[in-house]
Amino acid sequence: MLNNTVCGVLSVVGLALAMGCSGGDDNKSAGSANGTAAVDACKAYCAAEVAASCGFNADVAACETFEDCATTASVPATCADAIKADYDCRKAVTDICDPGTACEAQFNAIMTACT
Repeated sequence: MLNNTVCGVLSVVGLALAMGCSGGDDNKSAGSANGTAAVDACKAYCAAEVAASCGFNADVAACETFEDCATTASVPATCADAIKADYDCRKAVTDICDPGTACEAQFNAIMTACT
């Protein structure tokens, strides 16, 4: 069962992705190298999360679908940068299965950059 912190982060990342794709600042290019780096960070997070046997996803493909990794390629650059930083942080925490508030600043940055 997912803890509230993980559920909250996953829900907001998905919401941020949806908002990031809905328009945004025309001066921020979508589909840039920033988006590719965010996709790569999402996939790396999924690989680490599945390897840690957290029980959230059956396999890496399921995680990538749940996290909506592919969508990050099309968000504005500043949003993609924030998403990448969040995935990098979540992957690097001591307990990837229960990150607590370790990545709260990165989470908040997503809300600023992607809305």
